[in-house]
Amino acid sequence: MDFVRRMCKVSNRNHNPFRSIISRISFFLKQNNISIGNLLKRLSTASEPQPNLPIFLIPLRVFAEFLKQKVEKKKEIKELEHFTMMLDVDKDGFISEADLVTCIKNLNNAQFYKNGGQALASSTFNTKTKFYPSHSKISKDKALEVCKQIRDALAAKKLQYREVFDMLDRDKDNMVSYAEFSRGLDEIIQLSEPIKEQIYALMDKASIGLINYTQFLDVLRLQNIEK
Repeated sequence: MDFVRRMCKVSNRNHNPFRSIISRISFFLKQNNISIGNLLKRLSTASEPQPNLPIFLIPLRVFAEFLKQKVEKKKEIKELEHFTMMLDVDKDGFISEADLVTCIKNLNNAQFYKNGGQALASSTFNTKTKFYPSHSKISKDKALEVCKQIRDALAAKKLQYREVFDMLDRDKDNMVSYAEFSRGLDEIIQLSEPIKEQIYALMDKASIGLINYTQFLDVLRLQNIEK
């Protein structure tokens, strides 16, 4: 009962239903001293075998049933299936370690859970490993070259940095997601998807999937860069 009461306190501190689910998952992991990888491994071995399916990919139905049994017993399974779909941030039909890490890591990020996390109902950065770029493999010289190309394109269109950032920030929350960055940049200059991802990852120093104006400006004005 003590465990249940503490679980309820975690939920009650947050009136955002989806964020509450993620808080309770995080609490469950800590309380049971289990890693995300080991949790997914247990769920995989406890469910029906999935041919050719990596061990750390759990079908949404299976994860929703886990939530019902261990995390949110009072909620209806249909509601938990909806939250599980949102938790599947890359929208590949499975819950992976990357999905859980992304949601838990952003628990204190108000923008990530804005409007009850409805932005995650349909991910716009759709890959099987992440829902926003978090690692930049771009070389020093290539980064400088791309930043110059963007600056030249802005100059040709007579656009100021602040003006561009505001244009990218479509929902006017002073933060730009990768989806906003990618769509907006396409209106200014044509760059390949990998290049856009790598430049965005340079800007997103905190690896939270959101950048502010200072981070945006710091990278675009690069004249030299540490390797």
